[in-house]
Amino acid sequence: MSNKLLSTVICSNVLIRKKGQRVCFQIKIPPDVIRILGIETSIRSRYCRAFMPWRWDFTGGLLSLQSPDSADRCYSNYVMVEQSTLLPTDLGYRVFDAGFIPWSFVGTSTIPQSASKEPDVLDIAAPSILYGVYTDMWGVTMARNLSYRLSIHLWVTVNDLYNVPFHE
Repeated sequence: MSNKLLSTVICSNVLIRKKGQRVCFQIKIPPDVIRILGIETSIRSRYCRAFMPWRWDFTGGLLSLQSPDSADRCYSNYVMVEQSTLLPTDLGYRVFDAGFIPWSFVGTSTIPQSASKEPDVLDIAAPSILYGVYTDMWGVTMARNLSYRLSIHLWVTVNDLYNVPFHE
């Protein structure tokens, strides 16, 4: 009998409350995850506006992830605060279908992050845990304490042993 492989997403959030804050965190990986294929990051804040008369992009901060199986970091990149992908509220409080906001909301909001860019490729064997460090740069740039949430989405491959049909 062969094993079924499925793809899914693991979500993790990191809260930032002070300018220049450095947060160390862990992301626990379930035991049925085989590989981590990609990573997507986004920033949600009450300081975000849906439409501005000018275009701006800020560096939100530096995100680094390390697997305990390797001596070096497996991922290190700057997280950008992009005007075109910011939502004034969390997606959990909006009506949306498959990651997209219905057309009736387009005039009052913007599209979610996942609809505007591809995830970064990670492609590593799944460890039991990922260690992360995030250093805020957005608050330093704005010269004030900003409270926002960094969302990390890991695209993973799962060994689906639990949903294999039972045969007698």
